[in-house]
Amino acid sequence: MTRDVCFECGDFPCDYLHPYADMAQIKPHNLKVFNLCLIKRMGLEKWDHFQALETEDGRINLNVPEMKDWIQEIDPALESEKLKEDEESYPFIMSSGRHMDYNANTQLRDPAWNKGKRACTAIMHLEDAEKFGFNDGQMVKVTTEAGEEKIELEVTKSTRPGYIMIPHGFGLVFQGKRYGANANRLAKSTHRDRIAGTPYHRYIPCRLEAV
Repeated sequence: MTRDVCFECGDFPCDYLHPYADMAQIKPHNLKVFNLCLIKRMGLEKWDHFQALETEDGRINLNVPEMKDWIQEIDPALESEKLKEDEESYPFIMSSGRHMDYNANTQLRDPAWNKGKRACTAIMHLEDAEKFGFNDGQMVKVTTEAGEEKIELEVTKSTRPGYIMIPHGFGLVFQGKRYGANANRLAKSTHRDRIAGTPYHRYIPCRLEAV
């Protein structure tokens, strides 16, 4: 029997309609509608694949031998003590994982895109600014074990005390002129994940000085 519309088909909703094939990232609500229709046809228990796991506890159990000892090191008290190491030389922790509308990894847009905007700043909590005598809008030098960068300081409450954030994707040259600070220059290559080898971009001890 010929069906004129999809919802009249016994297989509705089928994979031909699955949002992963068309605009799932742009319209995430499509995934929700698709799965609600699927639950209606299959029932919740059959739809929920995790209920079909044959493990005794109903969970996926992972064993990564290389991480066994590393996981045992996760201890809030020990981590708090570690934060105090080199605290005098580097009183702040810096993160280069600040995502905004103004940056796009290292695919530098025409700087005119950010004209008139505070696109590349180092944000500092108001309490730290008052404690160390910094002012919003002033230029500062951020120094780490790896190097140093000069950048505009932005005083805000959108970060926590002791935590500096710098956006990634800046410090590139466009038509002979450098725009913004390159946060990657502040990440030490040997201060990294022991398995993946990725530098700790979200955990970089640093200090700030007025320029």
